[in-house]
Amino acid sequence: MQYSSHFQKIKPSASMQAGLLEDAHLYSNLAIGVSDLAPPAQIESLVRKFGRQNYLPYVASKGSRKARTNLSNIIFRNEEIDPEGIMLVNGAKWGLHLALMGILNPGDHVVLMEPYWLSYPEMISLQYGQSVFWKPEISLDGTIQFSFDALLEILEKQRPKVLILNNPNNPSGMLFPRVFVDKVAEILQQFDAWLIIDEVYKDLLFSRADEKEFYSSGENIIRIGSFSKSIACPGLRLGYIQAKPEFIAFLDKMNQHIQTCITGLSHFIIENLDKKVYLDYILYSSEIFHSRYSVMEACLKGSKFKHLKGMASFYALIDFSSFANGGEAACKKLFADSKILATPGGAYGQSFSDYVRICLTVEEEKLKNILNTLILSHENF
Repeated sequence: MQYSSHFQKIKPSASMQAGLLEDAHLYSNLAIGVSDLAPPAQIESLVRKFGRQNYLPYVASKGSRKARTNLSNIIFRNEEIDPEGIMLVNGAKWGLHLALMGILNPGDHVVLMEPYWLSYPEMISLQYGQSVFWKPEISLDGTIQFSFDALLEILEKQRPKVLILNNPNNPSGMLFPRVFVDKVAEILQQFDAWLIIDEVYKDLLFSRADEKEFYSSGENIIRIGSFSKSIACPGLRLGYIQAKPEFIAFLDKMNQHIQTCITGLSHFIIENLDKKVYLDYILYSSEIFHSRYSVMEACLKGSKFKHLKGMASFYALIDFSSFANGGEAACKKLFADSKILATPGGAYGQSFSDYVRICLTVEEEKLKNILNTLILSHENF
Protein backbone atom coordinates (compact mmCIF):
# COMPACT_ATOMS: atom_id res chain seq x y z
CA MET A 1 0.00 0.00 0.00
CA GLN A 2 1.23 3.51 -0.80
CA TYR A 3 1.06 6.73 1.19
CA SER A 4 1.13 10.36 0.11
CA SER A 5 4.73 11.24 -0.79
CA HIS A 6 4.03 14.82 0.31
CA PHE A 7 2.72 13.95 3.76
CA GLN A 8 5.54 11.50 4.40
CA LYS A 9 7.82 14.55 4.62
CA ILE A 10 5.98 15.88 7.69
CA LYS A 11 8.13 15.78 10.82
CA PRO A 12 6.73 14.74 14.23
CA SER A 13 6.29 17.33 16.98
CA ALA A 14 9.50 17.49 19.01
CA SER A 15 7.70 18.54 22.20
CA MET A 16 4.98 15.88 21.92
CA GLN A 17 7.54 13.18 21.13
CA ALA A 18 9.32 13.95 24.39
CA GLY A 19 6.57 15.17 26.68
CA LEU A 20 3.78 12.75 25.77
CA LEU A 21 5.73 9.53 26.01
CA GLU A 22 3.67 6.75 27.54
CA ASP A 23 5.92 6.77 30.61
CA ALA A 24 6.69 10.53 30.63
CA HIS A 25 5.09 10.84 34.08
CA LEU A 26 7.99 8.85 35.51
CA TYR A 27 10.50 11.59 34.67
CA SER A 28 10.99 15.32 35.28
CA ASN A 29 8.78 16.35 32.38
CA LEU A 30 9.66 19.88 31.25
CA ALA A 31 8.93 19.14 27.59
CA ILE A 32 5.17 19.42 27.15
CA GLY A 33 3.20 22.65 27.58
CA VAL A 34 0.54 21.49 30.03
CA SER A 35 -0.14 23.44 33.20
CA ASP A 36 0.22 21.43 36.42
CA LEU A 37 -2.36 23.62 38.19
CA ALA A 38 -5.88 22.43 38.96
CA PRO A 39 -8.54 24.15 36.80
CA PRO A 40 -11.18 26.46 38.30
CA ALA A 41 -13.62 24.65 40.59
CA GLN A 42 -16.56 25.76 38.44
CA ILE A 43 -15.28 23.55 35.60
CA GLU A 44 -15.97 20.39 37.61
CA SER A 45 -19.48 21.53 38.48
CA LEU A 46 -20.22 22.36 34.84
CA VAL A 47 -18.92 18.96 33.71
CA ARG A 48 -21.21 17.26 36.24
CA LYS A 49 -24.17 19.39 35.20
CA PHE A 50 -23.55 18.62 31.54
CA GLY A 51 -23.32 14.90 32.32
CA ARG A 52 -26.72 14.93 33.98
CA GLN A 53 -28.26 15.99 30.65
CA ASN A 54 -27.53 12.44 29.47
CA TYR A 55 -26.96 13.33 25.81
CA LEU A 56 -24.14 14.64 23.61
CA PRO A 57 -25.61 16.89 20.92
CA TYR A 58 -24.14 18.61 17.92
CA VAL A 59 -23.92 22.36 18.43
CA ALA A 60 -23.93 25.29 16.02
CA SER A 61 -20.98 24.91 13.63
CA LYS A 62 -19.19 28.06 14.80
CA GLY A 63 -20.77 28.06 18.26
CA SER A 64 -24.03 29.55 19.46
CA ARG A 65 -24.30 33.33 19.72
CA LYS A 66 -24.56 32.89 23.51
CA ALA A 67 -21.28 30.94 23.57
CA ARG A 68 -19.48 33.38 21.26
CA THR A 69 -20.76 36.38 23.22
CA ASN A 70 -19.64 34.90 26.55
CA LEU A 71 -16.23 34.04 25.11
CA SER A 72 -15.92 37.59 23.78
CA ASN A 73 -16.80 39.07 27.18
CA ILE A 74 -14.32 36.80 28.95
CA ILE A 75 -11.40 36.76 26.49
CA PHE A 76 -11.58 40.19 24.84
CA ARG A 77 -13.07 42.06 27.82
CA ASN A 78 -12.55 45.79 27.13
CA GLU A 79 -12.43 45.34 23.37
CA GLU A 80 -15.46 45.82 21.15
CA ILE A 81 -15.61 42.55 19.22
CA ASP A 82 -18.57 41.56 17.04
CA PRO A 83 -19.63 37.98 17.96
CA GLU A 84 -20.17 37.40 14.22
CA GLY A 85 -16.39 37.76 13.89
CA ILE A 86 -15.77 34.88 16.31
CA MET A 87 -15.68 31.15 15.59
CA LEU A 88 -15.22 28.40 18.17
CA VAL A 89 -12.88 25.62 17.04
CA ASN A 90 -11.40 22.38 18.33
CA GLY A 91 -8.28 23.95 19.83
CA ALA A 92 -6.08 26.81 18.66
CA LYS A 93 -4.01 24.33 16.66
CA TRP A 94 -7.01 23.50 14.48
CA GLY A 95 -7.82 27.20 14.27
CA LEU A 96 -4.37 27.91 12.83
CA HIS A 97 -4.66 25.01 10.39
CA LEU A 98 -8.12 26.13 9.26
CA ALA A 99 -7.01 29.77 8.80
CA LEU A 100 -4.05 28.70 6.67
CA MET A 101 -6.37 26.44 4.68
CA GLY A 102 -8.56 29.45 3.99
CA ILE A 103 -5.66 31.65 2.82
CA LEU A 104 -3.02 29.58 1.05
CA ASN A 105 -2.79 28.25 -2.47
CA PRO A 106 -0.11 25.64 -3.32
CA GLY A 107 3.32 27.26 -3.39
CA ASP A 108 2.34 30.34 -1.37
CA HIS A 109 4.84 31.64 1.19
CA VAL A 110 4.31 32.25 4.91
CA VAL A 111 6.67 34.34 7.06
CA LEU A 112 7.67 32.82 10.39
CA MET A 113 9.49 34.79 13.09
CA GLU A 114 12.19 32.84 14.91
CA PRO A 115 11.68 31.46 17.47
CA TYR A 116 8.35 30.26 16.12
CA TRP A 117 6.05 27.62 17.55
CA LEU A 118 7.34 24.31 16.26
CA SER A 119 4.16 23.17 14.45
CA TYR A 120 3.96 26.16 12.10
CA PRO A 121 6.29 24.83 9.36
CA GLU A 122 4.47 21.48 9.24
CA MET A 123 1.05 23.17 9.17
CA ILE A 124 2.23 25.27 6.23
CA SER A 125 3.63 22.23 4.47
CA LEU A 126 0.32 20.40 4.97
CA GLN A 127 -1.27 23.21 2.90
CA TYR A 128 1.46 22.84 0.25
CA GLY A 129 2.87 26.20 1.27
CA GLN A 130 6.45 27.28 1.92
CA SER A 131 7.97 28.83 5.04
CA VAL A 132 10.16 31.95 4.91
CA PHE A 133 12.07 32.92 8.06
CA TRP A 134 12.39 36.40 9.56
CA LYS A 135 15.42 36.00 11.79
CA PRO A 136 16.16 38.21 14.81
CA GLU A 137 19.22 39.78 16.33
CA ILE A 138 19.84 38.28 19.79
CA SER A 139 21.30 40.68 22.37
CA LEU A 140 23.64 39.72 25.19
CA ASP A 141 20.94 40.62 27.73
CA GLY A 142 18.58 37.98 26.29
CA THR A 143 16.32 40.28 24.27
CA ILE A 144 15.67 39.88 20.56
CA GLN A 145 15.07 42.53 17.89
CA PHE A 146 13.57 42.23 14.41
CA SER A 147 14.56 44.46 11.51
CA PHE A 148 11.69 45.94 9.49
CA ASP A 149 14.13 46.34 6.59
CA ALA A 150 14.60 42.57 6.62
CA LEU A 151 10.81 42.09 6.61
CA LEU A 152 10.41 44.45 3.66
CA GLU A 153 13.08 42.52 1.75
CA ILE A 154 11.18 39.27 2.38
CA LEU A 155 7.91 40.83 1.28
CA GLU A 156 9.37 42.31 -1.88
CA LYS A 157 11.17 39.11 -2.93
CA GLN A 158 8.80 36.35 -1.79
CA ARG A 159 5.41 38.12 -1.83
CA PRO A 160 4.11 35.96 1.07
CA LYS A 161 0.38 35.64 1.73
CA VAL A 162 0.62 35.72 5.53
CA LEU A 163 2.90 36.26 8.52
CA ILE A 164 2.34 34.40 11.80
CA LEU A 165 3.15 36.32 14.98
CA ASN A 166 3.13 34.26 18.18
CA ASN A 167 2.42 36.74 20.99
CA PRO A 168 3.24 35.99 23.79
CA ASN A 169 5.86 33.80 22.26
CA ASN A 170 6.19 30.07 22.73
CA PRO A 171 9.01 29.02 23.36
CA SER A 172 10.55 32.17 24.88
CA GLY A 173 7.72 33.92 26.77
CA MET A 174 8.64 37.16 24.98
CA LEU A 175 5.85 39.75 24.58
CA PHE A 176 5.74 41.92 21.46
CA PRO A 177 4.45 45.47 22.22
CA ARG A 178 1.37 46.74 20.46
CA VAL A 179 3.31 49.39 18.55
CA PHE A 180 5.41 46.60 16.99
CA VAL A 181 2.34 44.48 16.12
CA ASP A 182 0.54 47.46 14.56
CA LYS A 183 3.62 48.29 12.48
CA VAL A 184 3.85 44.72 11.20
CA ALA A 185 0.13 44.73 10.30
CA GLU A 186 0.51 48.06 8.50
CA ILE A 187 3.46 46.85 6.42
CA LEU A 188 1.69 43.60 5.54
CA GLN A 189 -1.42 45.52 4.49
CA GLN A 190 0.66 47.36 1.89
CA PHE A 191 1.52 43.98 0.33
CA ASP A 192 -2.03 42.59 0.60
CA ALA A 193 -0.85 40.04 3.17
CA TRP A 194 -2.55 38.69 6.30
CA LEU A 195 -1.27 38.83 9.87
CA ILE A 196 -2.19 35.84 12.02
CA ILE A 197 -1.69 36.56 15.73
CA ASP A 198 -1.37 33.35 17.73
CA GLU A 199 -2.33 34.60 21.21
CA VAL A 200 -2.73 31.31 23.08
CA TYR A 201 -0.89 32.69 26.14
CA LYS A 202 -2.42 36.19 26.14
CA ASP A 203 -3.81 35.73 29.66
CA LEU A 204 -0.68 34.24 31.23
CA LEU A 205 1.00 37.64 31.62
CA PHE A 206 3.45 38.40 34.43
CA SER A 207 2.10 41.97 34.55
CA ARG A 208 -1.56 42.84 33.99
CA ALA A 209 -0.41 46.22 32.64
CA ASP A 210 0.64 44.35 29.50
CA GLU A 211 -2.98 43.49 28.63
CA LYS A 212 -3.13 46.63 26.50
CA GLU A 213 -0.81 44.92 24.01
CA PHE A 214 -3.67 42.75 22.73
CA TYR A 215 -6.00 45.37 21.31
CA SER A 216 -4.65 45.30 17.74
CA SER A 217 -7.30 44.90 15.07
CA GLY A 218 -7.54 45.48 11.35
CA GLU A 219 -8.88 44.19 8.05
CA ASN A 220 -5.89 41.90 7.60
CA ILE A 221 -5.60 40.63 11.21
CA ILE A 222 -6.71 37.16 12.33
CA ARG A 223 -6.47 36.38 16.05
CA ILE A 224 -6.35 32.78 17.22
CA GLY A 225 -6.24 31.59 20.81
CA SER A 226 -7.10 28.89 23.29
CA PHE A 227 -9.74 29.28 25.97
CA SER A 228 -9.11 25.81 27.41
CA LYS A 229 -5.36 26.37 27.73
CA SER A 230 -5.96 29.45 29.87
CA ILE A 231 -8.01 27.44 32.38
CA ALA A 232 -5.57 24.48 32.49
CA CYS A 233 -7.98 22.21 30.56
CA PRO A 234 -6.18 21.76 27.22
CA GLY A 235 -7.94 18.45 26.67
CA LEU A 236 -11.23 20.31 26.22
CA ARG A 237 -9.84 21.49 22.85
CA LEU A 238 -11.65 24.83 22.97
CA GLY A 239 -10.05 27.45 20.76
CA TYR A 240 -11.29 30.50 18.88
CA ILE A 241 -10.67 32.47 15.71
CA GLN A 242 -11.45 36.19 15.59
CA ALA A 243 -11.41 38.06 12.30
CA LYS A 244 -13.67 40.09 10.04
CA PRO A 245 -17.11 38.38 9.82
CA GLU A 246 -16.86 37.52 6.11
CA PHE A 247 -13.63 35.58 6.69
CA ILE A 248 -15.19 33.76 9.66
CA ALA A 249 -18.18 32.82 7.48
CA PHE A 250 -15.76 31.44 4.87
CA LEU A 251 -13.91 29.32 7.44
CA ASP A 252 -17.18 28.15 9.00
CA LYS A 253 -18.35 26.87 5.62
CA MET A 254 -15.17 24.78 5.27
CA ASN A 255 -15.31 23.51 8.83
CA GLN A 256 -18.88 22.28 8.39
CA HIS A 257 -17.50 19.68 5.97
CA ILE A 258 -14.52 18.68 8.12
CA GLN A 259 -15.11 18.84 11.88
CA THR A 260 -18.78 19.93 12.09
CA CYS A 261 -18.44 21.75 15.44
CA ILE A 262 -16.71 21.74 18.82
CA THR A 263 -17.77 19.16 21.41
CA GLY A 264 -21.02 19.62 23.28
CA LEU A 265 -19.15 19.64 26.60
CA SER A 266 -16.72 22.37 25.53
CA HIS A 267 -19.62 24.40 24.15
CA PHE A 268 -21.61 24.03 27.37
CA ILE A 269 -18.63 25.20 29.44
CA ILE A 270 -18.02 28.35 27.39
CA GLU A 271 -21.72 29.19 27.39
CA ASN A 272 -21.86 29.00 31.19
CA LEU A 273 -18.45 29.83 32.66
CA ASP A 274 -18.51 32.86 34.92
CA LYS A 275 -16.30 35.76 33.81
CA LYS A 276 -15.12 36.51 37.36
CA VAL A 277 -14.12 32.86 37.84
CA TYR A 278 -11.98 33.13 34.72
CA LEU A 279 -10.39 36.47 35.64
CA ASP A 280 -9.60 35.32 39.18
CA TYR A 281 -8.05 32.15 37.82
CA ILE A 282 -5.75 33.81 35.30
CA LEU A 283 -4.50 36.18 38.02
CA TYR A 284 -3.80 33.22 40.30
CA SER A 285 -2.05 31.14 37.63
CA SER A 286 -0.05 34.07 36.22
CA GLU A 287 1.33 34.88 39.66
CA ILE A 288 2.46 31.28 40.13
CA PHE A 289 4.21 31.07 36.77
CA HIS A 290 5.81 34.49 37.27
CA SER A 291 7.16 33.30 40.62
CA ARG A 292 8.56 30.17 39.00
CA TYR A 293 10.15 32.27 36.27
CA SER A 294 11.84 34.36 38.97
CA VAL A 295 13.08 31.15 40.62
CA MET A 296 14.57 30.07 37.30
CA GLU A 297 16.30 33.44 36.83
CA ALA A 298 17.73 33.29 40.36
CA CYS A 299 19.04 29.75 39.81
CA LEU A 300 20.68 30.59 36.48
CA LYS A 301 22.19 33.89 37.64
CA GLY A 302 25.95 33.66 37.67
CA SER A 303 26.00 30.35 35.76
CA LYS A 304 27.02 29.73 32.17
CA PHE A 305 23.37 29.38 31.21
CA LYS A 306 21.65 32.40 29.68
CA HIS A 307 18.01 32.68 28.65
CA LEU A 308 15.78 34.85 26.53
CA LYS A 309 13.80 37.42 28.48
CA GLY A 310 10.19 36.38 29.00
CA MET A 311 7.15 38.30 30.23
CA ALA A 312 4.42 35.67 29.90
CA SER A 313 3.50 31.97 29.56
CA PHE A 314 5.16 29.07 31.38
CA TYR A 315 8.14 28.58 29.06
CA ALA A 316 11.80 29.51 29.06
CA LEU A 317 14.38 29.23 26.29
CA ILE A 318 17.83 28.53 27.73
CA ASP A 319 21.07 29.06 25.80
CA PHE A 320 23.46 26.08 25.70
CA SER A 321 25.83 27.67 23.18
CA SER A 322 28.76 27.56 25.65
CA PHE A 323 28.57 23.77 25.43
CA ALA A 324 29.39 21.44 22.56
CA ASN A 325 26.84 19.99 20.12
CA GLY A 326 23.89 22.30 20.78
CA GLY A 327 20.41 21.92 22.18
CA GLU A 328 19.51 18.52 20.75
CA ALA A 329 22.59 16.87 22.23
CA ALA A 330 21.94 18.68 25.52
CA CYS A 331 18.38 17.28 25.68
CA LYS A 332 19.64 13.76 25.11
CA LYS A 333 22.26 14.16 27.83
CA LEU A 334 19.79 15.74 30.27
CA PHE A 335 17.58 12.70 29.89
CA ALA A 336 20.41 10.16 30.00
CA ASP A 337 22.06 11.68 33.09
CA SER A 338 19.18 13.20 35.05
CA LYS A 339 15.94 11.87 33.50
CA ILE A 340 14.91 15.44 32.57
CA LEU A 341 12.65 15.75 29.51
CA ALA A 342 13.09 18.99 27.53
CA THR A 343 12.67 20.18 23.93
CA PRO A 344 15.59 21.09 21.59
CA GLY A 345 15.55 24.75 20.58
CA GLY A 346 16.23 23.89 16.94
CA ALA A 347 12.57 22.81 16.67
CA TYR A 348 11.71 26.52 17.05
CA GLY A 349 14.04 27.81 14.35
CA GLN A 350 17.61 27.42 13.13
CA SER A 351 18.70 30.54 15.03
CA PHE A 352 17.97 28.71 18.30
CA SER A 353 19.57 25.32 17.65
CA ASP A 354 21.89 25.91 20.64
CA TYR A 355 18.92 26.45 22.97
CA VAL A 356 16.65 24.21 25.02
CA ARG A 357 13.03 24.95 25.89
CA ILE A 358 11.79 24.03 29.35
CA CYS A 359 8.27 24.30 30.79
CA LEU A 360 7.87 25.83 34.24
CA THR A 361 5.11 23.37 35.03
CA VAL A 362 6.45 21.82 38.22
CA GLU A 363 6.35 23.17 41.78
CA GLU A 364 9.07 25.63 42.78
CA GLU A 365 11.08 23.29 44.99
CA LYS A 366 11.22 20.63 42.29
CA LEU A 367 12.09 23.28 39.70
CA LYS A 368 14.99 24.49 41.89
CA ASN A 369 16.28 20.93 42.22
CA ILE A 370 16.09 20.34 38.47
CA LEU A 371 17.85 23.60 37.64
CA ASN A 372 20.54 23.03 40.27
CA THR A 373 21.11 19.58 38.79
CA LEU A 374 21.46 21.18 35.39
CA ILE A 375 23.96 23.76 36.61
CA LEU A 376 26.04 21.31 38.65
CA SER A 377 26.33 18.94 35.69
CA HIS A 378 27.33 21.63 33.19
CA GLU A 379 30.92 20.41 33.02
CA ASN A 380 29.66 17.18 31.45
CA PHE A 381 28.11 18.95 28.47
